[in-house]
Amino acid sequence: MPGTRIPSAGGIVAIAAILLASALRSAMVASSGEYDDAAPAPAPGPEPVPADLVAKLTNCHQLAGTTKFAHDAGGAKTVPLCALNGAIWWTSDLDIDCDGGRGAECKADPYYQAETSAVDSAGNPLDASTLPFVVLPLPSNGFDYKAHGLELGSVVGVIHQGKILYGILGDLGPKGVIGEASYAMAQMLGIDPSPTFGGVDGGVTYVAFTGTSAVVTRNEDTAQAAQIGKARTAAVIGAN
Repeated sequence: MPGTRIPSAGGIVAIAAILLASALRSAMVASSGEYDDAAPAPAPGPEPVPADLVAKLTNCHQLAGTTKFAHDAGGAKTVPLCALNGAIWWTSDLDIDCDGGRGAECKADPYYQAETSAVDSAGNPLDASTLPFVVLPLPSNGFDYKAHGLELGSVVGVIHQGKILYGILGDLGPKGVIGEASYAMAQMLGIDPSPTFGGVDGGVTYVAFTGTSAVVTRNEDTAQAAQIGKARTAAVIGAN
């Protein structure tokens, strides 16, 4: 056609070389387990909580050797940790943890800390602004998460208003206090995530799945957390 330029043989060779180099880079990144700096895939959203799981969370068999926790520092100790085969659960409030968050609202939190107890696969703090995770207390009240089958990266299901969202154990907080989750966890559950005015005073149930099969490979892998969470939910229903 008039006005159409046909690349020269040298130009075609140059274009082919660029495409080949790009393909080789993609293959090397995939094989090495490295990831480009693209935005992470959105975390899977909350789903209706299985009725069979709700039925298992009606009676609390307090975890042996533990005493009750408080919602807040200096508050009444009213929250027991409850034992199931394959899980530990409790019902409490949800305070907002912004630690490690890269968003402006999290960084404006007066209690903001740049570090989190768990890190992502690159060794960076977890981003509370985008990653759903739960906070557990440091060893206290007879409870040590490691001694009770949990570890950083263990999957935790969080239930609020008939919905369940799976995240991980991602941070550790003050002794004797329980009921805290990341900005992203709250936001995805429809809870006000403001670190200064957000959260809810009660009605949130946490189900922490025990054992090595409940631990994600990469702490930022929300899809794997959801997959493990669904499988472990089914296992807990069947074992109790």
